[in-house]
Amino acid sequence: MLANIKIRTLIITVLGLLMAAVVAIGGLGNYSTWRTREAYHDVALPDRESEIAFTRIRLLMETNRSHVLQALQHNPQFDWSKLHDHPLTVHWTAIDKASQDIAAMWKAYYAGIASPDERKLADAWYETSGGLGIA
Repeated sequence: MLANIKIRTLIITVLGLLMAAVVAIGGLGNYSTWRTREAYHDVALPDRESEIAFTRIRLLMETNRSHVLQALQHNPQFDWSKLHDHPLTVHWTAIDKASQDIAAMWKAYYAGIASPDERKLADAWYETSGGLGIA
C-alpha cells in the first residue's frame, strides 16, 4: 500500500500529522493552564479576601484600643493632659467611626462564610474578643 505513495507525499503527510499533534498538545496545554488558573482563583481568592477582612478588623480593633488609651491621657489629674491641644471628641469620633467600620466588615465577612467549621471559628473569635471590642 505504501509502495504506491510518493515519498514527498508521505513526508508531507507525516509532517502535517506531527504539526497537528503539536498544535493539539499546545491547545491542551493552554486549556489546562486556564483551568488551573480558574481553580486557583476559585479556591485561593475567597480565602485571601477572608484573611484581608480579618486583618482589617483586627487593625480597627487596635485603632480603637489606641484611641481609648489616648483618651485616658485627657484626664486632668495627670500633668500630661495639658499637652493635649485637641478636644476629647477627636478620640470618641475616631472610635465611633472605627466601630461602625468593624460592624460593617464583620457583617459582610460573616455573611460570606460557607463552611460550618469556619463559622464556628468566627463565632469563637467574636466571643473571645468581646464582640470585637464593640459589643
